[in-house]
Amino acid sequence: LKAFADRFRSIKANLCDARNGTLRARVLSGRLPVFDLCRMTTAQLASAEVQAAREAARSKAAAANTIKQSSIKEGPRYVKTDAGLEMVRDDDAAAAGGDRDKARQT
Repeated sequence: LKAFADRFRSIKANLCDARNGTLRARVLSGRLPVFDLCRMTTAQLASAEVQAAREAARSKAAAANTIKQSSIKEGPRYVKTDAGLEMVRDDDAAAAGGDRDKARQT
């Protein structure tokens, strides 16, 4: 019952959002059936502006979590994970089928 109420609030909020006229127009014109509306994720319900902002934030976070060694032109990359830094060798990864060597640093 709580999931139903949460879903209803999410759909209602997105339909009432002034920036989300496209979703509202699709529902009112019948191009988006109610059956499909009820099964859309919150990301799908969001306006194009919100989706673009989320994608920009996701790209920025991915860029912030990848450290390129600037002093070496051809060298390993490090990716931050919950277990520390993980070294990703671009040249070795292609040859070895994508295996990664973990280099934990604290």
